[in-house]
Amino acid sequence: MEIRNRQSFFYARLTDQESTSESDSNQSSWQNLKLYICTWNVNTKSPNFDIKELIQFDLSDMPSICAFGFQEINSKPWQRILDFFLNDPWTNKLDEILGKMNYARVQSTRLVGILLNIYVKKTLLPNVICCSQDWIRLGLYGFWGNKGANICSIKIGTTNICFVNTHLSAHEHQDKERLIEHSKIMYHSFQFGDSIQSVIDQNYLFFFGDLNFRVENLDIFHVKDLIDRKEFKLLQEHDQLQKSINKEKCFSLFKEDTINFPPTYKFILNTDDYDLSKKNRVPSYCDRVLFKIPRDDFFCRPLKYNHIPCLKQSDHRPVYASFEIRTILLQINDAAVYFFNINANNDQNLEINYQVKNSFNTHLRDWIAIYDENFKSIDDYITYKWAPRIEELENSFEQCYEKRPKRIFCRRIVIDQSYIKSGNYTIGYFSYNYKSLVGMSSILQINLT
Repeated sequence: MEIRNRQSFFYARLTDQESTSESDSNQSSWQNLKLYICTWNVNTKSPNFDIKELIQFDLSDMPSICAFGFQEINSKPWQRILDFFLNDPWTNKLDEILGKMNYARVQSTRLVGILLNIYVKKTLLPNVICCSQDWIRLGLYGFWGNKGANICSIKIGTTNICFVNTHLSAHEHQDKERLIEHSKIMYHSFQFGDSIQSVIDQNYLFFFGDLNFRVENLDIFHVKDLIDRKEFKLLQEHDQLQKSINKEKCFSLFKEDTINFPPTYKFILNTDDYDLSKKNRVPSYCDRVLFKIPRDDFFCRPLKYNHIPCLKQSDHRPVYASFEIRTILLQINDAAVYFFNINANNDQNLEINYQVKNSFNTHLRDWIAIYDENFKSIDDYITYKWAPRIEELENSFEQCYEKRPKRIFCRRIVIDQSYIKSGNYTIGYFSYNYKSLVGMSSILQINLT
């Protein structure tokens, strides 16, 4: 077995455009990160069509983090059974598209028909220190999940970023119920690493989905006329959500970028025509992306906010938004786990040497996995081995090939070559406590002889 270090892109600094300051390679530094969020109520449709149009960003300036929220995914019993074993088709399609763009899925949470997937650039994965996911039911007095929210929070460097994908109560007269549901979500608590946190406490909070707020006190044909004349600002004066924000009833902590697109609900399927039937569904801005920062000294700049009119398979149109935020990313010396020597032993098996910081909280269910370089998600590994806890490493210093500080423990594991073919791979250390890959190797080229 021959092993070559093909590409050291993990832990590499971001590009000059993304960096806000220059610092020594051994220090942490402020970085600007771009985020992309897309939400779509798919009206139980399966993605048996091209969904690449959901990716509304320039390939020359790709965001560091992508969040995709869906509502009304097909949740019939037979479909749920298939999804349990094979992943849902929306996740599979996104994995395929974004995997080719060098992203990996780090979180996926589903509540009945509400789905949230989080993708991170592979170059940024070692800076994802902690991940957590949860959901809250809001339908049928909190007993059913047809309405509710997915919650995914990740810690990038020193900053918590929380994504909430929600589907609130429908119909114009339910605006007060939607405000109550929003409050329940905001004060919902969940496990985040070693602590219990609330949604409202996160550094950056992005709240999106089918919020179901309607345009009120306007005749349906008057609304259609305003849309035809692109009087979107006047429409928003009658928007229930904007009224709530202005009156500080609810959502007063949130901001929203300027809406310069028509209402995204309700359309006749596969057409550009609004449904003006006797159901009297007034065209409305049901699908929204809001953001909240705790203080003005947290930087969050909206970049784009728009709908995607070419996807007509649902009675909703997708909505996307992009942002730029700021955080402190970690450098290689700050990593909890670092792979420093990977080679073939006398039996031609893969021998992996790595170091673990004494301060790192290990767990019996931590594992080390080998991934194909084109892996699509954290659980898309070829094989894995359980990693020993720090308590088991105290006598392992003699196994190091290099001198290491006393606060560092070194360890070696062996993976049988029968799991490996010639190709390009990377090694990752998954933390059970933090639900993330806390250490990754460079890309390795392995040639079996």
